Amino acid sequence: MASQTTTDHDTIRRWAEGRQGRARPGSWDDWFRKFEGQRLALVYQDQTEGGEQSNFNKLVSRDGQ
Repeated sequence: MASQTTTDHDTIRRWAEGRQGRARPGSWDDWFRKFEGQRLALVYQDQTEGGEQSNFNKLVSRDGQ
């Protein structure tokens, strides 16, 4: 499946929590403050080509988009 890119906080949080993910530097507010401060975007995949849930993700610079 194709990957998607987002900067939407609700989408990122839902995607991560749907995979048992959580914010590492304390709270989601702290994480998103750093995310915005570094002008990042999340590249992610919902499903693998086989239709299974995908955990693929990476943070990229918004400036490079």
